[in-house]
Formats: sequence, structure tokens, C-alpha cells
Amino acid sequence: MTDRPIIFSAPMVRALLDGRKTHTRLALSMSPLTAPYTPGDRLWVREAWRTRVTVDDLKPSEMTPFDLPLWFEADRDRPEYGKRTDFGRYRHARFMPRWASRLTLTVTDAPGQEVGDVIGFDVHRCNIDQMPKEPDA
Repeated sequence: MTDRPIIFSAPMVRALLDGRKTHTRLALSMSPLTAPYTPGDRLWVREAWRTRVTVDDLKPSEMTPFDLPLWFEADRDRPEYGKRTDFGRYRHARFMPRWASRLTLTVTDAPGQEVGDVIGFDVHRCNIDQMPKEPDA
């Protein structure tokens, strides 16, 4: 079992929290088709976040989980988010330290699949609104 980071956008984090997203697919350029994850691996979710304005000059590695409140960009539409006045600067998901992650996913299956083999029900479980159209031949 390995712990690895995975970046999700705010809409994907909201879908995870709401239970609308139950699968994740990654595009791979490897040949033969192999998965970078194996069942049992844990994926800690990196997402956009903020802390207090008083720590805007600190790097994430200089922060500690015990003296900081965190706000997540995926929660911006929640009423209590809008009442805050002490937000610091926006921090991209790639800079989120492990201790700041609120979601950990467990890999249950890691099959290799060609893009054309993804069926409609799988598209729904991945929270994809529509399949990309094939280019005109």
C-alpha cells in the first residue's frame, strides 16, 4: 500500500463530497497499458486552499496544522465561507501539504482500459457531463 497525492479541481472535490463521484480515470501514455496505482493504494486529494492572511508570506512547508485554519476553494459556495474576512491568498492544489488534505481515497481496482471502452454508466460514475466527440475523419 502506497500513499500518493492526486490533484482534483473544486468541482471534482464537490462531487466527491456529495457522493456523485465514485470513480476516477487517468489518461496514460504508457505502453503496454499499465496502471500507476494498485488496489490498496491510498490517494490523498490535493485541492486549492487558503489560510489566514497573516501567514501569506509562509511557504506550506513552514506551516503547521495546529495553528492554521484552512478553507478550501471547493467550499466557496457555502454560506459560512462568504462571511469570512481574514482569507489569505489563493494556494494552488499542487502546493497542498499532506497534513492539509481532508480527503483520502482508496484504490479498489486499477484496470487498464482504452478510451473507447469507457461506457455510459462509467462516464456517470466519473462525474463526466459528456464524452468528448471524435474528430471528423
